[in-house]
Amino acid sequence: MIKIVRKWFWAWEDDKEEQFLEKMAADGYKLNNVQLGKYTFVEDKPAKIKYQLDFKGLGRMKEDEYLQIFEDAGWECIDTLGSWYYFRKEYTDDEPDISIFSDNKSRLEKYWRIIAFLMISGFPLYYNVLILFPNLDSMEFEFPGFYFFFRIIAVILLVIHSLAVVRIIFRILKDRNKIRE
Repeated sequence: MIKIVRKWFWAWEDDKEEQFLEKMAADGYKLNNVQLGKYTFVEDKPAKIKYQLDFKGLGRMKEDEYLQIFEDAGWECIDTLGSWYYFRKEYTDDEPDISIFSDNKSRLEKYWRIIAFLMISGFPLYYNVLILFPNLDSMEFEFPGFYFFFRIIAVILLVIHSLAVVRIIFRILKDRNKIRE
């Protein structure tokens, strides 16, 4: 039997998303597919499954080499969503603290990859709002109302994008204080 759950997590809430997936596995549903805000589960026996998310970003490593690292460690890649990779591994009570990250430094590097991706992908947005828009004259446009509406949407996207960057930076600072090596 297939179960579909619609739920939204932000990039800085990856630990909450992992806990949600682990709870679903404990309730007898294994993750099968991930889409934006939509999780597809397959009914199975309840199990202790550790889910881990990684953001590959724009790294130079080829995908097959990247996945091989995790497969060698016993992790199964379930699905991808953009540059996000969803891994799972069954565990016993003897090893509840398993992780795809060898240390906290590698976990923090995931967030730095997200920041780098956001800065590269957000550059056109920042350029338009901060440089281009203030220098446009509305009298030059045939449909000035449309461009006003477009500017409002761009500013809203800029605010959301900026908040995401700030939240991820706070996540990095919070996790840096909890380093246990």
